[in-house]
Amino acid sequence: MKTRSISGLSFVFVLLFSSSWAASAQNHEDFLQCLSLHSQNSTSISQVIYTPNNSSYLPILQFSIQNLRFMSSDTPKPTVIVTPLHESQIPTVIKCSRTHGMQIRVRSGGHDYEGLSYVSELPFVILDMINFKSITVDTETSTAWVQSGSTVEAAEMILSPYGGKMDEISEYAIPFPHRAGNLYKIQHLVYWEEEGEMAAERHISWIRRLYSYMAPYVSKFPRAAYINYRDFDVGVNKQGNTSHAQASIWGTKYFKNNFNRLVKVKTMVDPGNFFRNEQSIPPISLWRKKKGD
Repeated sequence: MKTRSISGLSFVFVLLFSSSWAASAQNHEDFLQCLSLHSQNSTSISQVIYTPNNSSYLPILQFSIQNLRFMSSDTPKPTVIVTPLHESQIPTVIKCSRTHGMQIRVRSGGHDYEGLSYVSELPFVILDMINFKSITVDTETSTAWVQSGSTVEAAEMILSPYGGKMDEISEYAIPFPHRAGNLYKIQHLVYWEEEGEMAAERHISWIRRLYSYMAPYVSKFPRAAYINYRDFDVGVNKQGNTSHAQASIWGTKYFKNNFNRLVKVKTMVDPGNFFRNEQSIPPISLWRKKKGD
């Protein structure tokens, strides 16, 4: 009797796994068909789509990954990578991702320490902006427009001084709030080439101790952080629809009082929270609904 029970459970497991795999495969095909149907030029869109069956899929996926933690075989991989050549191709990717229940991750030319732009626990698509590399400089206004895929080589400053023009801009002018009164910004960074989870844990533990050691010398209540040096240690959203209180844990560190203003903007442009990740701004509609439930 016991043998029959185990065999029965094994059969159920295999059946469920097979059904899940079949549904995932069908969703993948439906997504690709959606891209072809809704693109102005199906031939053009097909040239910028990469699936695991393409020989270029893995090189493109790994091209800008700078953290060995996300290079392992256990790291979730995207169902599809799309590298649009012009802006008109982007709305189609967003539309089809939404229609077929795929998470979307947008990857640009910058660094992403926590892998939010190319990793997700749910089925997902990478919208890779690698082809958007132009830089336009306006000498009259002393400004430059840099497209998402551009990089500025490997120069970096770990201790970045503030002041000057930074102090002249109001902390409420744009989301970045760290203005007058801030002397410098510190990036806590550790490199390693040794592979394996134990090596990663050892190095991360070391940098966390250094981060804690620096606490008396930096801002407090909250200890501020820089959004482009993304760090899950400052807090993450809960799975599903997170609360305002939960998101505030990390949101106020990045944006201070601007966090609540960003929540209002998010509510207007994405009330259904389609564009989301572990550190994305939540819309008011979701946490109000959750509170009402």
